[in-house]
Amino acid sequence: MRKAKICAMFLGIIIIVFMIASVVSAQVPDGWLKVKASFKGMDNAGAGKVSNATSLYIHTQYDTNTASYTIITCIQSPSDPDAYFRQDHTLPSPYVYALSDQEQIWNVLDGSLALVFSDGRYYNRTYPFLLMKTSSSGDVSMRTLGCSELQRFLPASSNAFGSCTLKGKTIEAEKVPFAARFTCLK
Repeated sequence: MRKAKICAMFLGIIIIVFMIASVVSAQVPDGWLKVKASFKGMDNAGAGKVSNATSLYIHTQYDTNTASYTIITCIQSPSDPDAYFRQDHTLPSPYVYALSDQEQIWNVLDGSLALVFSDGRYYNRTYPFLLMKTSSSGDVSMRTLGCSELQRFLPASSNAFGSCTLKGKTIEAEKVPFAARFTCLK
């Protein structure tokens, strides 16, 4: 029994070393993703269960000088269809693990990073562990392997904590609303 535990620990260390050794050898192509986000959690003010869903656009761009990704989240205002809210994020290469030439894991689950988006009603601070797959045609699909979230109801009256899912795929720039492209790629 003790040998089995030692072997399991040793195997876990080997897997981690291989994940760290394969950091950012392949790149996710620059471009837009259309993403569906959902949240389920508990309100900390005693209001009970909370769940909601939204759609947003994410623009990714790889910077070869810093070996990092810039991730821009772009979400439509619920009260004005021509207004979009933008948030910029940097994902340094130590948080990107290349599984193969077509697959990466983006570790935004680390406490110092977050993927933030807000539509004016909700402020969403997510910590996802994302699987990014690139097809031979260059299309990208994204899904969460794990995700926790802090959601604040605006104005900041209460918070909810829980889990989230993000799922998306490449969308052609021409299909992204002009207002979103104009606001989020200034």
